[in-house]
Amino acid sequence: MHKKDTSQGAQRLRLQRWATGFCTQLIGLLLYLFGQWLGVINTPAWVTWQLAISLIACCGLCLYLLLSQKNLRFSDPGLTELQILLGILWSSQFYFFLPTLRGEVLAVFLPFLFFGAYYFNHWQYARVSLFAFAINAAAVGVSSYLYGNADLRLELYRLVLFAALLTAISIIGSRLSAVRRALRRSQRELEQSNQRIRQQSQLDELTHTFNRRHLDEQLNVLQQKFALHNQVFSVVMLDLDHFKQINDQHGHLVGDDVLKQFAAFVKRHLRESDSASNLSSLARFGGEEFVLLLPKTTEEQALQCANRLLEALQQGALSIEPNTLELSFSAGVAQIESNEAAEQLLLRADLALYQAKQQGRQRCIAASSLTCKA
Repeated sequence: MHKKDTSQGAQRLRLQRWATGFCTQLIGLLLYLFGQWLGVINTPAWVTWQLAISLIACCGLCLYLLLSQKNLRFSDPGLTELQILLGILWSSQFYFFLPTLRGEVLAVFLPFLFFGAYYFNHWQYARVSLFAFAINAAAVGVSSYLYGNADLRLELYRLVLFAALLTAISIIGSRLSAVRRALRRSQRELEQSNQRIRQQSQLDELTHTFNRRHLDEQLNVLQQKFALHNQVFSVVMLDLDHFKQINDQHGHLVGDDVLKQFAAFVKRHLRESDSASNLSSLARFGGEEFVLLLPKTTEEQALQCANRLLEALQQGALSIEPNTLELSFSAGVAQIESNEAAEQLLLRADLALYQAKQQGRQRCIAASSLTCKA
């Protein structure tokens, strides 16, 4: 069973379907009044009032459920089956009060059944069809009992004809509904496939961190938030120390494993940390360099976050084969400044990273601490 759509758009669509059903029944009432005006229909005035009042009651009930959003409590929030059953119940009065026009009145029932063509399965169609047949058969029986003026052979023929029409509509409608469900299923699968493609286009294939393209997009988003709402953010540029030696001494496969495990370590540490919020994201900048985006984070907070990462790494939080392999990183930290482009922010973080390398590696340096800023 699919999750109910409780959005305002879905509710508006349900109200539109209700309005369509109401107009369909209103047309039936207007045709009845037109028949009275022509003199084809001769019924007491109270019958007209009953038809009008019952129409308002049946449609009003469904409208109340939709406007109060109590329809969301039902397994079918569109109230499709309920509206069809009420419509059949209402139109059965024509079958009862107009015995001489029952052949024509059959046409009044058919539009209600088509409302389920894109929503019903075959069991729902079977229930509705049986209800329509039973209510019409009951109308014939009660009318014949009260007035005794019915041609039973003709009425039997009409009921058989009605059953045949119901069967045909049920088969066609249930198949249309199956096609619609298949299309919806295909649409969901296509949306999921597109979502996976979008995610893959944003990820670095080796480390499963975000790639440079996604990094640029996120930087632009954060920069706009800073320009509009003064929402600061910081970047941390990380570079694994002596990574070339790892590749030279242990091979590129070990180097690739180091990159993957280091990226996983950073993401895991950020999730467990109470400092960098879960809004943070890690991107591979190139080679052994990574950029950590920290929204709503000052340079001082970002520097603390980077130092905790470095401390956790030096304490052996990461296990790499061979076990003798020791890892550390250098980092440059920078906070966005007024009227600063994303490229300039990354450049300042890179300069701070370069300074950390110059000072012996295994350290984190803030861009604001540099005497000469780019």
